[in-house]
Amino acid sequence: MKKNTSNEQSPTPAESILQLLQIIAGDTSLGSDLSQAWVIREFQPGEDLNRDSNDTDNFLYLICHGQVCLWGFDATLGREVSTQLLVGAQTFGGEHLLDHQTLPYRAIAASAGCVAQIPIFDLKQCLNRIPNLESDLQLFTYQQQALIFFKTHTKLRSVSNSTLEKLLSYLVAMKITTGSSLREATAPAQGRFWLAGGRIDNSQQIGDSWIYPDVTLSDAIAQTNVLVYYLSREHWESVKAIAPHLFPQQTNLQIIQIPLPVPGITEQPDYAKIDFPEGGNQPQSKAKLWTNYL
Repeated sequence: MKKNTSNEQSPTPAESILQLLQIIAGDTSLGSDLSQAWVIREFQPGEDLNRDSNDTDNFLYLICHGQVCLWGFDATLGREVSTQLLVGAQTFGGEHLLDHQTLPYRAIAASAGCVAQIPIFDLKQCLNRIPNLESDLQLFTYQQQALIFFKTHTKLRSVSNSTLEKLLSYLVAMKITTGSSLREATAPAQGRFWLAGGRIDNSQQIGDSWIYPDVTLSDAIAQTNVLVYYLSREHWESVKAIAPHLFPQQTNLQIIQIPLPVPGITEQPDYAKIDFPEGGNQPQSKAKLWTNYL
């Protein structure tokens, strides 16, 4: 396997992925049929590795060496944006391993290299023989889908990919079944929620977010199976340390008293006391910064 020459630090592969690489290399200890199911494909920079959208659903791709960049479409910006750079021993595709609708993306080669691909049907044989493989692949896919979601559907699109990957460690993916009350499904959790998949009602769109208990969807019922990402209040300070620009400091308001000229009349008329309506001249309260910037 070629050494990664980029500045990105290669993640340590899961043991299950290392076993897949051994199978691709010709190790038949887990069965020669598994080795024969893989197809090796070389690629060049700029090559579209999943031109057909069905490819990522029906195949799993394992990068043997080289770099592949995932791109998602941001409707707000009206263009594709990069969401993640993959290197050797990382995978993409295999969305059928998840039980919810996934966001589409393109896998574009960022360097020369090669990838091994296997149909999902044949992959299921590997799942039965390699411990933790299915759960590891599901985790990889969830992470990729979360990055695509936050980079293309939320205001966190301004955050760098590497910073967003760090933020993912503080997020929890919550599945809510059709017909469930969102209030009952998410309580007593307190924090920020993002609607990442499914349908709640006609007023909620993918990418919408809310803070509980500050904002409640009192009677919202999941119209389909729903995927929600959740950030607990207890992690807000940790997230602030990672991405401080998401919490800009608001300048403290200062009230300056300006002395008025002393009236020339020494004797003041006997005016009745005037009470201003409560709140009429009161300083405005500080807005919640999180709501404005996420």
